[in-house]
Amino acid sequence: MKHMILKAEHHNWGILGPEDWESTEYIFYEDCHVDILSIYRGDSFSDSTIKDLIKKDISRFNYFELLSLIDRA
Repeated sequence: MKHMILKAEHHNWGILGPEDWESTEYIFYEDCHVDILSIYRGDSFSDSTIKDLIKKDISRFNYFELLSLIDRA
């Protein structure tokens, strides 16, 4: 079972229209894995949102640098 160490969200607080980017979630796990979920509006306001998920690994160096930044915060 993976354990999450950090979840960061980036939101578009501007005026949104069709096909605009709404938000992105970055979920970091202790096994050096990152899930990146981006959400976009549909073609019209009645359409459902479009989700794009990327699963990626980060280097051990970047992982420990991230832990150091979390510790300082």
